[in-house]
Formats: sequence, structure tokens, C-alpha cells
Amino acid sequence: MKKTLSSLIVAGMIVNAVPTIIPMNTASAAMVSKATLSKVIAGQKNISLNGINSKLSSIVYKGRTLYSAKDIAASFKAKYFFDKKTKSYMMTLKGKSISFKANSSFILANNKKVDLRAPIATYQNQMYLQIDPIVLGLGGDFIYNPQTKDLYVSTISLVKGSSSDAQWIDKNHVVFTNELGDSVTTNVMDVSTKTVKQFNTAEMVVSPDGDQAVYADANDNDHAYLLDLKTGKTKMLSDDDSIKTNFIWSTDGTKIYFLQNDKADTVAVMSVNDGTITKVVDDKVENKTNLTLSQDGKKIVYTSSKQAVTKYTDDSKTEVSEIVIQDTEPQLYSVDLSASQAVPVAITTSKENKNFSNILPDGSVVYLGDDTNDETKMPTLYKISADGKTENKLVENQQIETVKVSAKGNIYILVTEKSGNTSIYMVSNNGLVKKATTKDPASDFSISADEKQFILTISNDAGDHVELFKNGYSEILTKN
Repeated sequence: MKKTLSSLIVAGMIVNAVPTIIPMNTASAAMVSKATLSKVIAGQKNISLNGINSKLSSIVYKGRTLYSAKDIAASFKAKYFFDKKTKSYMMTLKGKSISFKANSSFILANNKKVDLRAPIATYQNQMYLQIDPIVLGLGGDFIYNPQTKDLYVSTISLVKGSSSDAQWIDKNHVVFTNELGDSVTTNVMDVSTKTVKQFNTAEMVVSPDGDQAVYADANDNDHAYLLDLKTGKTKMLSDDDSIKTNFIWSTDGTKIYFLQNDKADTVAVMSVNDGTITKVVDDKVENKTNLTLSQDGKKIVYTSSKQAVTKYTDDSKTEVSEIVIQDTEPQLYSVDLSASQAVPVAITTSKENKNFSNILPDGSVVYLGDDTNDETKMPTLYKISADGKTENKLVENQQIETVKVSAKGNIYILVTEKSGNTSIYMVSNNGLVKKATTKDPASDFSISADEKQFILTISNDAGDHVELFKNGYSEILTKN
């Protein structure tokens, strides 16, 4: 899944986006005379401005594209004027400043000299210049694709590093993990303002109301902590030192379910009020994974598989004769939490792998079945009835990468197309409804509560970055 980000297509609409940084070449630029300016190619250049297709007046001279200073300032909503005292053109925005003179080979960005790859040119009484130092000087960011010449401009600085596991918290906020060098942090971003709160903790799981998050500190005996996302303060929720993974919040935010112990042999629940831990399933069957909880809090589903049986040639068990793997394939188990005793019941029997199980509002379960013994066979999306007695195929013959269920109970799948594109589809009674497509491989996605926005984790050679898809266009939120 390591490719270069190219153009994005959302619900049939093409949006240009780009993945690599323009090199800051500091070589001095030669002056451009009035005679040579008569040979320039003038027009408008398409760029992606905060994800929206925009046009900036531009000129091209000897292969260099220069942009209208007036248009750049307008796109940032910066003040643009001529300072008679210094005889310089000025841009100012929220304490940041850019100054330059006609025909100069450099600008002053916040009082620091920045050399240009091409000199500033005057064309039809307008200043034209290299765009990237202006964008950076005004506090923005950019991504440039030298192959396609596509330019993505953000009016704010993008989060740097490899970002992944992005999930919606509420209609305005997303949470994602960011890796930059040796640092791993959790970031909460307001997608409307692009403001970010960063926390020096990885693998947090945010509460349904978005106010707090739970995590287990591996450096502190796996004690459970609650982080207040508004104040940044933490408190210990439980000093139990067992390993805790796969945290799942109850819808009302009062309980947290999780898998317990180093072999994940127990399902437990922790009270948010006082940290009390209660075992829910303690059958000692190891390697439980993919714990999920129904919206009404009455059912949990997880994946588990029996251990292989080792047979020996002698009673001293000095030599192995056979390892029996029959009936060790992973199966889905359902637990009725409203019953007097929580008893896990197997709801599958097939030999294929089971991934991405989700519980629908009516109690039925969907999962992705994948036959790992046949690489030519595509995975199949199944649906099991609430009583576990019937199973139906929902989607076949699609390279499904992951499955999600929205807050409204609609099923969405991420599919790698034969063309190489990655698409998000909603699974309806009438078939598949395409919601978004990118030409680049996406490894994960999340659906907003109103199902009008998607967050995708997209991969390229440098790592992963996060994009927002809404209203027919895509907006890059992080860059690697």
C-alpha cells in the first residue's frame, strides 16, 4: 500500500491533491527584464486551496510558474499593500508578515531572508512571485507533486509525521495517532478550525461524548488512566496491573469493556465511576480479539480460536509426534450481557478467518470472511441473524479491505478496485452505493455521525497521512 498520492475523486468529482514538498532551492535568481516579460505565458493556475479547486493568476517564464501576490494574499485573507516608507510590498496576517520589492531575488518572511528560485516579476502592474515561501511565511503549508505539477495549499500548518488510525469523535473532531521520529502522540483535531491538541500518549480510546479517553500505561504496570481531553489532566482509573487491550466504551460512557491478561483470555468491564473491574467472560480460552459491543449494551461479540493440540511419542513428552490443528480456526462468539450468566456462544463454524465483526442495531452481526488458503479468492461480507441461526452473504467478488458500521447502523466497506483505486461503499438493500474514491491506497476510514464526511488514512512511500472527504472534495489534514 505504498504509492504516491495523485488526484482524488470524491463521488465522481475530481479534486487535485499532492504528496511531496517543494524543494527550497536557495540558489540566487537572475533578474527578469521587461523585454523577457513580454514572452511570458499568462493565465490562471488551478490549485487545491484547503481542498477546494481554486484558480490563481499566474505567469510562466522559462518553465517557472509565478503567482499573483494579490491572489495569494486574498486566498489567505491577508492584508496586502505597498509601504511607501520602505518602498516594499507587504502582506500581514495575525502577526506574520511578508515584504518584498519588484525584481528582487528574495523576500523577507517574518524578517528572515528567503532566497527565491526565480526573481519577482511585474506583469500588467501586478507582482508575481514564487508561492511556497509566501505560504510558509503566512503560517500555511503546501504539498507539491513534481510529476503532475499539482499544488495543494493549506492556509494553516499541517500536522507533520506519519498519521494513522483516524476516527471521528463528534461532528467536528477527529482523533488520530501521529509518529514523528521517536515520538508517538495522540492528536485531537477540530476539522473546522484545524486546531490540534496533542497528547503524549498512544493508543487512547475516546469516550462517546468526546470529553475523555482511556488508556493503559505500559510503563506503569498497565494501570488504566483517564485523560480529560479539555483540560489535559489525567487520573488513575484503576491500579490493577493486568494487561488491558481493545478498550470499548459503553454508549452511555459509564463502562469500559476490554480484553484482559497477556494471553487475552478474559473479557472484563471497568466502571468509569470508581475503576472497579468485573470479569464478564472468564473461560480461559486464549487469544480473544476484535471485541465489539452493541449500541444498547446488551451484547458483546469477539473472535477466538482453540489452541492446537500437541501429541508426543512417549509419556515423558520428550519428542513431538503430531500437532493437531483441526478445529482451531477462529470463530465468532456472542455473549448476551442481559442474561443471568454470561455464556459465550459460537455463531460461526467455517474455517476461514473472521475479521472486522460489527453488531448492528437489530442485534445481527456482520463480519468479513477471508480464506487465507486460497489467495485468488476474494473476501466475503457475511451477516448473521440476531439469534445466530442464519447467515447470509451481503457482498462477494470485491477486494474488501475493512468494514465499518455507522452510528445509524449502516454498513460501509473499503474496497480496492481492479483499477487500483480505493473506494468507500455503503451496503444497501439495492446493492453498493459509492461514496468516495481515491487513486491512492487507503488502509482505514471512519464515518461521521451524519454520514456526510469521511476520514481516510492514505499511504505513500513516506508513511501515512489523513484526509477529510466532504461535500464532493477532499482536504489534506496531515502530511508525512
